[in-house]
Amino acid sequence: MFNFVPFMITRFFFLTSLPDFFSSFLSTGIISKSIRAGNLAFHVIDILSFCQDRDAYFSRGYGEDPLVIPNVTKGQIPEVKRLDDDPYGGGAGRIMRCEPAVRALRCMRAYCLDNFIGEVATFAFSPRGEVLKQKNLKKLQNIQNQILFCSRFEGVDERVLELEIDTQICIGDFVIMGGETAAQVLVEALSRLVIINEDSLVNESFNEDLLEAPCYTRPEEFEGRFVPKVLLSGNHSEVQKFRQLESRRVTRLLRPDLFTRAFPLDSSDQ
Repeated sequence: MFNFVPFMITRFFFLTSLPDFFSSFLSTGIISKSIRAGNLAFHVIDILSFCQDRDAYFSRGYGEDPLVIPNVTKGQIPEVKRLDDDPYGGGAGRIMRCEPAVRALRCMRAYCLDNFIGEVATFAFSPRGEVLKQKNLKKLQNIQNQILFCSRFEGVDERVLELEIDTQICIGDFVIMGGETAAQVLVEALSRLVIINEDSLVNESFNEDLLEAPCYTRPEEFEGRFVPKVLLSGNHSEVQKFRQLESRRVTRLLRPDLFTRAFPLDSSDQ
């Protein structure tokens, strides 16, 4: 089932004001198994500690020892008492300040560049980012060191995004309380590409803009509903043909937007 490749480890760094948010996420299921197998490593860093201009900062390590992260901005960015403050111009909510956010992102990027092999990239989660889709994940899966900036409050000071964020990502047209949930969505989706056997990924939803065909298991009959006979036939070519047709059928029925993208109409058919 798993395609573990220990020498191609992918690291995720969560910059968050809620470090406990990730404890259960990283200690259960396939994520936990992949950590133990050496495919993935995670570090959770409390962004609140970056309010102070310390000599170094620390991570919680999952799959690797905790990090001691030198402060490469020592003496360059003022200390602050709070992570958030009132918005200029008035308005509801609080805004995450520049100083701790920029200090955290610069220290993490510098640490990764100095200590780990592979590309380093910073991500933030925002409604203005590109909507996360399966095809986008394939572009991201080869980035071995991913720094995930999880903002809270009403938002983050725009200068943080301008100075330190490489890519903004949107997970959908809705509002959530912070970037932690969005970061978990990204990690779950990316981790599957890293650790799951390639054969399991070929016929799943959103490949070629189609939904996956319906799936069945025992019993053959349940409350008057039966497993399609072709799936019991043992004829692999017929099973494959059935699944392709079913994939098209359910996509056309349930996600016509995807179906139109997969099979654009000729001008003569419109």
